[in-house]
Amino acid sequence: MPNYGYFLPLAETTFSAVRFLDITEKFELKFGQSAPKVDKEGVPQYVLTALVKFGDEKSQTEAFTLSLDDKSLHQLKSIPELTPIRLIGLKGGKWSREDSNQTNWSFQITGLEVLK
Repeated sequence: MPNYGYFLPLAETTFSAVRFLDITEKFELKFGQSAPKVDKEGVPQYVLTALVKFGDEKSQTEAFTLSLDDKSLHQLKSIPELTPIRLIGLKGGKWSREDSNQTNWSFQITGLEVLK
């Protein structure tokens, strides 16, 4: 049975360490064609890929969706790989596909800060 996605604010300390890997444009399928995804205000959405650590577990890659204008995107693309970052406005949501009993996590952020 499917459940519908919802997002709730998560504590800034959810991940004990976060390192920048990459940022790419997010796409969706519209009328059988791949198209860039935009938020409800028409701002393009991107996927930030990061190496995250949760407590004492091994680090793993995770994806975070965020909306960015061109200037912000240019700034983020200049961040070197594996740079420590802080996620701003972290939200998490759980959802499942209609044909599956497996529950998945999705994450959203409103921005990020490079740590020194």
